[in-house]
Amino acid sequence: MFKACFAVPGYTVFYYTMYVITVVIIFWVTLMAILIGVHLRREGSPLNSSYYKLVFVGCVSNVLSTTLYKISSTLAEHAEDSNVAALTMAAFIAWLAPYALSMANLMVVLNRSTSLLCPVKHNFIWSPGMTGIIIVGVFLFPFVADISTVFDPCRFRIFALGCEAFMISDCRYGALISFIVSTVSLTLAAVTLYRIEKKGISLTHKMKKNFIFQTVVASSSMTGFSVMLWLSVSMMALKLDTPCCYFKLGYEIFYLIYIGPSYLAHFFVG
Repeated sequence: MFKACFAVPGYTVFYYTMYVITVVIIFWVTLMAILIGVHLRREGSPLNSSYYKLVFVGCVSNVLSTTLYKISSTLAEHAEDSNVAALTMAAFIAWLAPYALSMANLMVVLNRSTSLLCPVKHNFIWSPGMTGIIIVGVFLFPFVADISTVFDPCRFRIFALGCEAFMISDCRYGALISFIVSTVSLTLAAVTLYRIEKKGISLTHKMKKNFIFQTVVASSSMTGFSVMLWLSVSMMALKLDTPCCYFKLGYEIFYLIYIGPSYLAHFFVG
């Protein structure tokens, strides 16, 4: 689908540079997932909390989705649209990602906010059972938010020939929902910071800095991801290959910011 992008000046250099950065980030996120996973199995571990359960699921989901998408989309592009399995996998992840990523981020922001604003009730609100329901809900969210297209013939073939119109409208809709959810997350983070100041809650500089990384930076990067995705698809609809490709790089950069600095902040404080 994006083969034409390699003819755009500078795109190839940026593409492969980001490919290398993606591999490095995914490597570190994988190590984080392994370490957190080990601690989640230990009774009494400081990492055995609802927060780190959300982070663990986020790490595993991002590693799997990014790896599978890169592999499947590369195979699909080099197979001249004949690799059905690769096209289907790429289409499924491209559909799932905007919804699940934005909703998962909202849940992390909500978790961090309740831990600071109502610490006494936090563990009750985020009981193991409720945390499990929330995690399942995050993965079901795409099916609920976009239920009208689940059974469309192009649903899992959006990169195939003949499904371009469906892909454009569907990606725009996904980007819009992701933008709304990410904006809610950003607003919640800002309100939490305001309430902390208003109630005179004492936080160390490190705690406040990590909260900002875990919520404001993550939510801002998801908002940027949504905007760039919408613009890229809109440029595609107008047959403007050059801006389409640059906006594509834009949403990939915002995604890397989301799983890079913000996830490192997740690891350092709970």
